[in-house]
Amino acid sequence: MAWDVATSGHGRTIPRSKSIKLAMQFATEPVFVATCLRNGRYVALACRIKIDFSKARVTVQVPFHDWMKKAEMKDLRDAVLENMRNREEGLEVHIATDDSVMSLLLDLLPRAGSEKFENWSGVALVGEVLARASSNMPKRDFEEVVRSVIEVRDALTRP
Repeated sequence: MAWDVATSGHGRTIPRSKSIKLAMQFATEPVFVATCLRNGRYVALACRIKIDFSKARVTVQVPFHDWMKKAEMKDLRDAVLENMRNREEGLEVHIATDDSVMSLLLDLLPRAGSEKFENWSGVALVGEVLARASSNMPKRDFEEVVRSVIEVRDALTRP
């Protein structure tokens, strides 16, 4: 069996990108998310986490129109959009032109002039999005994913 790895610029092997899909529940039938009805709730694999070890980046995708735009998500949506305006935090936010999906791209590289990653506020914000989207991903579990990516990056950059 061949391992699913790539070779870094330093000649070391690293895992290719990995994905995690999380289930979400909706009280009303979503417009953009394919669901099945179970026990009076609409259930879907609607939340996706892509972990890219070679770029030291984590991307999280959540439904925008069907979840993040809801009135009860205003505080979280406002926090994400405010962070988007302050790009030096290492968090990019993209919303699909049809409002179906919000993508949160978290760059885990150190800022210029720094030797270690410092944007734990961005990690906490994305962790909060995931925790509220799916009970299957508590914030501490997301932080462990991020720490793993940083550890791989640090191991690759050591001489």
